[in-house]
Amino acid sequence: MTTSTWDSSSRTDRKRQAITEAALTAFSSRGFVATTMDEVAAAARVSKPTIYKHFGNKEQLFAWLIRHMVESLGERLQPALEALRHCDQVRPALVALGRTWMDFTVQREFIAIRRLIIGEAARFPDLGAEWFVHGPDIRIKQLADILEELSRQGKVHVSQPLLAAQQFHALAVAAARNFTAFNPVEHFDRSAADRAIVAGVDVFLNYYGLPGSNPAQ
Repeated sequence: MTTSTWDSSSRTDRKRQAITEAALTAFSSRGFVATTMDEVAAAARVSKPTIYKHFGNKEQLFAWLIRHMVESLGERLQPALEALRHCDQVRPALVALGRTWMDFTVQREFIAIRRLIIGEAARFPDLGAEWFVHGPDIRIKQLADILEELSRQGKVHVSQPLLAAQQFHALAVAAARNFTAFNPVEHFDRSAADRAIVAGVDVFLNYYGLPGSNPAQ
């Protein structure tokens, strides 16, 4: 790649990042309907045709934001999921996964876009479907595959992997997700959430763990 080509690619990436950040701020503060492409362009310091060139219309820009958050979640969770897949001790690997999942769940950007999706889902069901299909549900299914593999290895006893993965997700992040949906993130008690994750993992292993495999028993 020549220097001029690299510089052009770098400028394009910076523009896309600026548009993404401006769109998230605008959509979060004004809602999907009230936000205009002119506002996003002004905040990103680009022209409106530039946004159309990179993202298409407003619906496509919002769909991109959803995919962006999904990809970010995947990047954050993947190391913890792989560590669980290859773990010798299930309990610490599950605790680490729960902490990583919770940390992402209480990020301001994740909270903002989730609130926005909920608020606009009735009027724009396709946007809600985009989140449902490509959102955290994918990671829950990935966790189900790992739990099934661990069960074959004799490290846990899971007969319904998808149900077990859904239950783990609820135990690990539901309290944090529900609190931050209705309260300022500044009021979120991380130490209490961490204790809830550890307790949730113990509840999970009390049911799905092998006899004597949970040190908390």
